[in-house]
Amino acid sequence: MENDQEVPQPQGQPSKGKGTTLLHYTPDGNFQLHCTAKVISSCHGSIEEPQHVQILLDVTCLHPQGGGQPCDYGTIGNEKFHVSVHKVLLDPETRIVTHYGILQKGTLVDIMDSSTVQVVVDPVRRSILSQCHSAGHAIDAAIAICYPSLVATKGYHYLDGPYVVR
Repeated sequence: MENDQEVPQPQGQPSKGKGTTLLHYTPDGNFQLHCTAKVISSCHGSIEEPQHVQILLDVTCLHPQGGGQPCDYGTIGNEKFHVSVHKVLLDPETRIVTHYGILQKGTLVDIMDSSTVQVVVDPVRRSILSQCHSAGHAIDAAIAICYPSLVATKGYHYLDGPYVVR
């Protein structure tokens, strides 16, 4: 069944329009597996699946998808609500990160009534993705030494078949 209605989008600007602060860009960010954040906005993902939500935060320790690497999984919540996050995307123009997840406990009102939340990264997935990403760069560096005329054009660090194209 088709739905002619647009999927709602969360509204708001973290940090006065400067985008979401991405903690993985800080010196210890790759090892930071939790943080405290402020909810900027949230909405239901669709009318058919009201438990699917999108959340904007002022800061996140969840790595968004991009650069040939998949996103982190994790949770966002507090005593009122709990969301399992399965997709994290960064808008390259606004630098705002949207967290997509499934509401496990609470309601959308509980999310918006929350001043602070805890963001937690799935540590096993983060470790595996980091190792895969680092291995791709190590292979690329070795090929660059052995075959300097080949120029790297793309890296794919997903677990279903990572590769580097030169």
